[in-house]
Amino acid sequence: MGFEVIQAKDGLEALLTYVKLRDQIMLVLMDVQMPRMDGYSAARIIRQSDPNAKIIFLSGFGDARLNETVANAYLPKPFRVGELCRTIQTVLEADSPNMELIN
Repeated sequence: MGFEVIQAKDGLEALLTYVKLRDQIMLVLMDVQMPRMDGYSAARIIRQSDPNAKIIFLSGFGDARLNETVANAYLPKPFRVGELCRTIQTVLEADSPNMELIN
């Protein structure tokens, strides 16, 4: 889709990277299950520091916490590239993070 991607190896690194580069980051794609800090915890802190952050959760596991999530969208694994592209486009085009999961 022409985006520059910044990778993080775990939730803590993702959080620290977002805090450091938040003015350059348009969207966060975050796995729910990660070492050192899970996606829920990292996303919650990102959302507290930036209420307008756009966050998409990716996961191969169903989880009851998805109903109370801070993400703008949830994309279950496995997914096709087209599904990922549509979800990214939908979240980026939203005027504000509405906290309703797009699935």
